[in-house]
Amino acid sequence: MVNNFIFYDTETSDRDPFFGQIFQFAAIHTDKNLATIDEFDIRSKRLPHILPSPGALLVNGLDPHQLDQAPFTNYEFAGQVRKRLLDWSPAIVTGYNIFSFDEKYLRSLFYQNLYPPYLSQTNGNARIDILPLVQAAEHLYPDALIYPLNEKGRTSKKLEDIAPANGFQNHKAHDALGDVEATIFVAELIKSKAPILWEAALDAKNRHEARMRANRTPVFFIHDRNYGHPITFPAVIIGSIHNGRDLLVADLRFDLPTQSEISIDKLFNGPTRLCRTIKLAEAPLLFSSEEFYSMPHTYTWEEASINEKIELWSSLKEKMDITELYSEQLIPFEKAEYPEAALYEDFDAFDRDAQTMRSFHEANPTKKLELVNCFSDVRFRTFARRIIYDNYYGILSADERTKFSNAILDRLKREDEVPWVTVSRALREADELLEQHSDFTQNILNIREFLISNKKFC
Repeated sequence: MVNNFIFYDTETSDRDPFFGQIFQFAAIHTDKNLATIDEFDIRSKRLPHILPSPGALLVNGLDPHQLDQAPFTNYEFAGQVRKRLLDWSPAIVTGYNIFSFDEKYLRSLFYQNLYPPYLSQTNGNARIDILPLVQAAEHLYPDALIYPLNEKGRTSKKLEDIAPANGFQNHKAHDALGDVEATIFVAELIKSKAPILWEAALDAKNRHEARMRANRTPVFFIHDRNYGHPITFPAVIIGSIHNGRDLLVADLRFDLPTQSEISIDKLFNGPTRLCRTIKLAEAPLLFSSEEFYSMPHTYTWEEASINEKIELWSSLKEKMDITELYSEQLIPFEKAEYPEAALYEDFDAFDRDAQTMRSFHEANPTKKLELVNCFSDVRFRTFARRIIYDNYYGILSADERTKFSNAILDRLKREDEVPWVTVSRALREADELLEQHSDFTQNILNIREFLISNKKFC
């Protein structure tokens, strides 16, 4: 049974996990009671083909002039992060908003450094996310946490607001290790003050357990997000979707129209859609009726009304294949234009090239170069060449070094619309920040000076 936790956080170059990089990774290994066992904090050098977003640097407070002075190359960094996570496995991997952000960056880090990308979901590991628990507690355990108001007069769920408002002292916000410490503090509050909520997340920490939890009773209750807004509703399972990875459920808050009035839009689109998807790999918050009504919220639904709607949905399922309708209306998958964004394509390639990946990591630099063309997948050949250029520059011929350097220059000086940060895009962003944040003028000027003074970009 998995009892220990790995809390982690990242500081990154940009919002895009495919075309940015992690500059700092910090993690704390705890026991089941959230007491610290070990901790880890590591920084990566900037990759030569990546420019940081000025906005990201302003938020995380990283000095751009120090990015190239970090102790590890990105390849070394990835290996160190992977080793530490494996040393601490199996565990429940968690953090603050990791499902929407950090997990995507972590997968991309491993993928682009020729490692299997799903470490946090394999080797006996499972996952939960603390942010959805904080969001849910506001509605299901209204007195569990203090929610400060933001500048718009709404309750803030940002870690840098929630943690100090609830008693966390000396929070070093937007430093990865500082944010991990704050996340553990908030997790302890949820665990002690919203125990049913906490246990619900733990009991759905992987796909198998989440599916088992959903199948316990004919009807269950869900807390989720709907276009950024919280929703809580009774639900019944319609069927499995996304090749069995997720569930399609009926939202029993709404009356079911007659069959002639039902449309694809009414079923699957908009804030009042009748069917909703449940991502089983993201610790969905699912509650039995007993659990749901044991929490101190004010939601209530009449059992007779729910049972009547379940019968109507059961009758509809006999007349039409709702999961098939759902699949038919999905937008067809398009292949990525660039290898960085192709992580979710051709999963078989990870098995085909698994031995070559292992050999590549174990080999000396010269042998690594020889192994580049042994990869069957063009994505992995691209990443292997980048690793060699960034780590073993000296073993390349003069022509190869020049060709690679020119390709990086061309990439960074692009003027068309590309998904990565270019010189011109970064300078425009810096100028916009100067207009918007006069209180950070010196920080922004420092970032701008970095961009225009580094001759390799200009």
